[in-house]
Parts: sequence; C-alpha cells; structure tokens
Amino acid sequence: MEIHFRTKKGITPVSHIHVVGRRSTHLQRTARRAANAVNGIFFPSHPPHKAVRFSKGIKRQNTELSIILLSTFRPQDNNESAVTSGLVAHSYSPLDAPFNRTELLAALRNTPYGEAHGPDEVHSEALRHISSKGLRFLLRCINHSWTTGTIPAEWRRATIVPLLKPGKSPKLLEPYRSICLTSIVSKVAEKMVLKRLLWVWTPHPHQHAYRSMLTTTTQLAHLIHEVEHNRNDYFQVNLPKKSGIGNQLHYRPHRTLSVLVDFGKAFDYMERRVLSRLLANIPGVNCRRWLRNFLCGRYAKARVGNRHSDRCPMLRGVPQGSVLGPYLFSLYAHPLLNLLNSFAGVTADMYADDLSIIVKGQSREDAIPTANMVLEKLHAWSRENGLAINPSKCEAAWFTLSTHTESDHDREGKWPLEVAGCKIPVMTMGASRTTKLLGMDLDPRLTLNVAATKQCVATS
Repeated sequence: MEIHFRTKKGITPVSHIHVVGRRSTHLQRTARRAANAVNGIFFPSHPPHKAVRFSKGIKRQNTELSIILLSTFRPQDNNESAVTSGLVAHSYSPLDAPFNRTELLAALRNTPYGEAHGPDEVHSEALRHISSKGLRFLLRCINHSWTTGTIPAEWRRATIVPLLKPGKSPKLLEPYRSICLTSIVSKVAEKMVLKRLLWVWTPHPHQHAYRSMLTTTTQLAHLIHEVEHNRNDYFQVNLPKKSGIGNQLHYRPHRTLSVLVDFGKAFDYMERRVLSRLLANIPGVNCRRWLRNFLCGRYAKARVGNRHSDRCPMLRGVPQGSVLGPYLFSLYAHPLLNLLNSFAGVTADMYADDLSIIVKGQSREDAIPTANMVLEKLHAWSRENGLAINPSKCEAAWFTLSTHTESDHDREGKWPLEVAGCKIPVMTMGASRTTKLLGMDLDPRLTLNVAATKQCVATS
C-alpha cells in the first residue's frame, strides 16, 4: 500500500510516512491552531461572567489591607507559584506555609448560597462564581494577611442581629440570642485557617460539638451507656432481716447522678488573655499571631429592622456566627474537661457550652459529696477564667432501677446539691417534672418514654 502526497509538480509516491523540513513544521502549526480552537470552544480560559471587583470592597478608611497595597496584591503571573512566591521564605513550619489554590477552592465550596452578608456587603454568590483572576487576587490577599498577621478592618466588624429563641416571650431580653453577621470573605479565610489549626489540635474527646461524626445523639448515647454500665455494676450491702435477727446479704446496682450545668453567655464572656495563653501552645508563628489579631480590635453594632445602633468595641468573648468562634471556645474549655474528668467516678461531657456531669455512687450519701466537690472545683475554675454559672438553669437527676428509691428523696434537706451558693433541684423517682438534656426529656429510669410521647404528639 502506498501513500501519496499531492504537490504542485505532481503526485509523489512514498512507501513510508517521512515528513521533514518546512512541510512538517507547517503541518504541526496547523494542527496546534486547530487544537487551540477546539479547546477554546469547549474549555474557555475565562468564565463568561463578570469578575468581582474585590478592590472596591477592600477600599475603606482606616483599613490595614487598603487599596494602597493593591500593587503588592495584584498577581502579575497566571500560575499559582507566582502568587505564593516571595512568601515561602518566611515560613517557619508547614503550618505557617502560604495557602494554595486548592485550600481556597475547598473553602469556597463550603460557603453556602444565601448566607447573610456582613458589613462589607460581599455576598456568598459572588465568591462562589469568582473568576480565575479574582481567585488569584483573593488568594494573594489572604496570604498577605496570613504571613503578616494583618487583619482588615472590614473583617473585624460585625452586625449583631437579635434572634428570639423558640417558645420564648419577645417582651423579655434574656430569650434573645445575639448572632453576629461578619464578612463572607473573612469566613472564607477563617475556614482556611481552621483547616490548618486542626492539623495540630483537635477538640476534647468529651466535646461532642464541632467534631466530625459527633452530634447531640452521641452525647445522649454516652449518658445512656454510663447509666446502664452503672446499673450492671453491683455492690454488696448487709440489711437486717425481717425477723430482726441477724443481717442478710443483698446486691444493689450503683446509682447515677447527672448534673446539668448552664453557663450564662459563655461565648460573650470569655477572657481573651486566657485564650491567648492557650494559643501559645500552638506551633507556628503565623497561626498564633493571626488568631490573636483576629480577636483584637473588633467592633459591632446592633440592627433591629432597619435601625442600627452606634458602633461599640467588643473587648471580651468571640463573635457568634463566625467560623472560628465555636472552635476557640472549645479550645477555651479544653482544660475544664481535663479537670472534671480527672476525678474518680466522674465523667463530664459538653456540647458547645452545655455541660453535663455524671457521678457514680452507691447511695445519696456517697454521690452528693462527690458532686459538690466537683461543682466547687467548677465554680473556682469559672471565676478564674471569666465564665459565669447560671444556677437558676442548673438541674440534676437520679437514674436508678432499684425499688428502694426512698433514699433518693432528701425531704429534710440534709444533703443539698449546691453550685455558686445556690441549691440545684434534683429529680428523683416519682417526680412530676423531668430533666431536659439537649432538648430531650429524661425520666428516672431512662426509658425515654416521655420524650417519645411528646414527639408523637408534636408530629401527629
């Protein structure tokens, strides 16, 4: 079989495909142009939408990351290495390395549509549809903030919107929960910093919030596990016989005392000096400096309807509604969980700021002193770290299967359960009221029949 190439002088037969010289170069250029044309149709280099002008949102008065630094932030090259070049030399550890494009895209994918914007009025939809050029510019801005520790003023401003808790009276101030609306761009940067922080730190094993695969259900399951474990752990007791002659050996299961502690506005009253001391244990200069500066110099104003209050400084606590706020509180309460779980026969669990203490005991005389000792340590720790216990919302419950429940009732008040100088009501067998843990009604036998009945009534 012969392959012919047609030329101006005629047809030249060849037995092999052998193309050299100028004709080969011309064919390669033609093929390359055709391939580029096809790629331009199916894989456009730039999206057809309009790029977001981040410089407009950053240009503010008294802003560290101002438009003056635009020449420094604007990327001159199209590759990612050019965006992060010049910053790698200042890294002290892998934790301090500049962020890359993959980390930024992961943070943008986790930004939901329709999220309420902050004072900078940059919407999440704009960031989700950002162009390639805007993506490089945003990455350079975040890396500059990360390596220098400079937090833009817009990222430290918040709008507080009061939200009424379900089933509460709107005429009172206590039932309102304050939600801080912060910058969406700041939340994207916080997600990237949080990923780095979780490289070297994880929440406490007894903290059931802000951890993957753990929910309120796991904390309830842990309580049921502890109660059932104590029920199956028997101890010996000698009781007098009915005849009155001699004693008889009996086996009784251990009782479980659960104390539910409520902190008043825990996120708002955290001491930043204590949190700064805890952040000193985190490796990486950039991470520590960025987290400390993130909490400093914050301002907020309240919004009710279309009315706004004056701007006020936030000198304590962490902003609710931010990405890092809950994790910083978990870091703040980490030593507390270590302290409470160090006592024998005591287990402490938390879901966010809701604390539950489980005390194992043979009787009321055995468990109540242990619980009071733990609550005294808790009160001392709270005063040292700026948190306030709300005694009016604290409650306790006995869980047992024994028919001899009269010993649980302290009718004479000889064995009170106290915290911060106030008595805590204790639910016992036969009580008309129940104790709620994370919205779940708990009965003394822990059958969960009351909770199931209420759920059936609510859904019928």
